[in-house]
Amino acid sequence: MILAASGLMALIIFVIVYNSWLSPKARVKATVERTTKAFLTKNKTLILDNIALDFYCDSFDKPKVDTSLALFFREFEKTKVILSEQKIHVTNDEAMDTIGVIVLVGRGGEQGFILGSFGNPARLTLKLKKRKKWQITGVEGLKIY
Repeated sequence: MILAASGLMALIIFVIVYNSWLSPKARVKATVERTTKAFLTKNKTLILDNIALDFYCDSFDKPKVDTSLALFFREFEKTKVILSEQKIHVTNDEAMDTIGVIVLVGRGGEQGFILGSFGNPARLTLKLKKRKKWQITGVEGLKIY
């Protein structure tokens, strides 16, 4: 009885650890969260590390993202990102993460939305591919002006 209970507990712990940290979905989620945290701390190097060389979004490729991030970080003093309703779908070495996103920025005491709004987050679909690690290869739903 004790042996069966111990085995069941070990199985439950394994399932929790796998689903929280080791599964492909958990790793995709971690990549998105790591990229978001890097954005909030203005860590351009880490953001670019999580973006694939073949990244493309409308007319933006990775070099344009690099330039745009530098300009964005100079322009805005504060940034807040709210992620919601994250749905991750993984097939082999490719994944899609559909997510609600709100981005607020601040400058000179003023604050405003640049993506989504409260009650109406922007719906983005991030495309990711696993090479040595999961990297973002594209974004759908992002309006770039």
